[in-house]
Amino acid sequence: MRARHPAGDVAPRGGPAGRAAAHALLALCLVSGCGYRPVGLQLPGGRKVSLVHLRPVDPSGTDELELAPCLSLELGRELGRRGLRLAARHRSDAELHARLARLRRGPVVLRDRQVAAAGLSLALEVRLTAPDGQTLWRSGLVEVDAPWVVSGETLAAEQSRSLTLRTLCRRAAAEVVERLEGAL
Repeated sequence: MRARHPAGDVAPRGGPAGRAAAHALLALCLVSGCGYRPVGLQLPGGRKVSLVHLRPVDPSGTDELELAPCLSLELGRELGRRGLRLAARHRSDAELHARLARLRRGPVVLRDRQVAAAGLSLALEVRLTAPDGQTLWRSGLVEVDAPWVVSGETLAAEQSRSLTLRTLCRRAAAEVVERLEGAL
């Protein structure tokens, strides 16, 4: 004998009607902005990537010590925001390689004889590879910039520079992941 649902014969059923209801619920979630996102990326060749190994950023294009770890942290955060999870190399679907190409300081503009403003510009290249080393995607040169306020006080100038570097890392990571999603 078949068990009955307490509310009568209104228990959800599978099949086309159930799938249509699930698709409608998913569409409602996406439209209403509830934050649900499918996990992972679908590459053009049909390969699904959901676990990414983030290799340490190659700092060869700059001598700024805090830049590579900051960029690694921000890339990891941005990948997580987009539904990708970080994994150990042997468990990943792909590896993300980032290389700092350069960090440039723009011209200094004096203001009120005490405070000056300059701009910092960061350029990097990123590629996504399969575990076998095959390149799946290249970012091209990603360039971001941010203003940097230089004051007469050494501590204030260094704090401003550090904040500007973190801003550059956040912007660069967002741009890289946006390009990655746009290419797929």
